[in-house]
Amino acid sequence: MNIELWKSKVATYNETLNELLKSNQEAKELYYGFDVIDGQLIDKAEVLFIGVNPGKGSGELHHTVVMENEKPSYLDVYLEDYRKIYKRPYRLAEYAVDVFKGLGFTDDKIEAFFEKNCIKTNLYHIITNNQGDIKKALKAVGKEKEYYEKSCEFSFDLIKATQPKLVIFEGKSVYDAIVYDCCWATDTWNHESQTGYYFIEDLNVHCIGFKRNGIGGIEADVKDVIAIIQSKSILKNN
Repeated sequence: MNIELWKSKVATYNETLNELLKSNQEAKELYYGFDVIDGQLIDKAEVLFIGVNPGKGSGELHHTVVMENEKPSYLDVYLEDYRKIYKRPYRLAEYAVDVFKGLGFTDDKIEAFFEKNCIKTNLYHIITNNQGDIKKALKAVGKEKEYYEKSCEFSFDLIKATQPKLVIFEGKSVYDAIVYDCCWATDTWNHESQTGYYFIEDLNVHCIGFKRNGIGGIEADVKDVIAIIQSKSILKNN
């Protein structure tokens, strides 16, 4: 599968689901819309970030499907008025930047690398206030089980289509959805460090997951992810 075919399949499914959700008043009040790629869909990206679901941004109930955005929102941490735009720190973005700083990347190189060599997406493309509202909205239209299965399928297909060197799963539930439910790999999670590592051999893709709000907080997550990347020689700062 190539990225254009992937994009077409995902757009068709999300557009159909969006119309169904809009037609149900309970579901309509629980979701904001769909956001698929945070930035641009890059062929043969080096790093793929997969989170849980998109943030609600401006909070507007736009009920539309957005496939791509101009730039990844992780670069917002470099904006001059970042602290004014974000009332609370954008933890995942700061975490991602800190990981690459720990690998020896300069700020300029991080900005260029994130824009040209990284893809940021989520397991669920639907925008809600929280994970609980995802289930409620999908249950209201009888699509809860199907949506989980499709979300796993689309995420794994994106990995196959882009074949990045590294996939970073931002949350244990996301890691489990792909590594366990799609790859059937067990015993890959380190319960002490609250991180996971798995190598998809036929795709030559390294997978790292971390538990958000795990032991030691985000600072510990950063150190653990850096340690795995370095021990496996996954990325080089040339």
